[in-house]
Amino acid sequence: MTRRWRTALRVSRCAACVSIGLLLLGACGGDEGLPGGPSSERFELRPAGSVEGAPVGYAEYLPPGYGDGTTRPLLVFWHGVGENGDGSEAALRRLSKLGIPRLIRDGEWPEERPFVVLMPQHDDAPDASCPAARHVDAFVDFALEQYDVDPDRIYLTGISCGAIGVWTIWPLTTTRPSRAPC
Repeated sequence: MTRRWRTALRVSRCAACVSIGLLLLGACGGDEGLPGGPSSERFELRPAGSVEGAPVGYAEYLPPGYGDGTTRPLLVFWHGVGENGDGSEAALRRLSKLGIPRLIRDGEWPEERPFVVLMPQHDDAPDASCPAARHVDAFVDFALEQYDVDPDRIYLTGISCGAIGVWTIWPLTTTRPSRAPC
């Protein structure tokens, strides 16, 4: 785990759910960058091997205004075991069956939510059907390098097996004084 995000990541015991406060955060950004409109217009699949340095395939949502030089908060959503796959475009489509990815895909994610939302697809590895701390860590490190996000505003959430993966990172983040469980 890189020191950069270990000291910045704000993971709490309630990271397995999206809090009301998280959903009500105001918009960031300026006049430039990506245009507004339905969230579905900014929902992209990034198959394994298509983005240099990405440890797995993933889906991406970039908020209106992204690219204007303003850092945005990062929200990483981890899916359940039923959406595990090989990171191909066909397998990545399963990520939008429910939760945050479905809201984004259906154009129901409000523009006022300023998050870069990344939805990595965990493979069905024989040793770990749920993401482990090393998977979560590797993906967040990648996101910090690849995207214009604020390292002080990193949020992890997940459902079912994805929530277990988020939970596994907890012991690695509670050793810092800045960590405070909710």
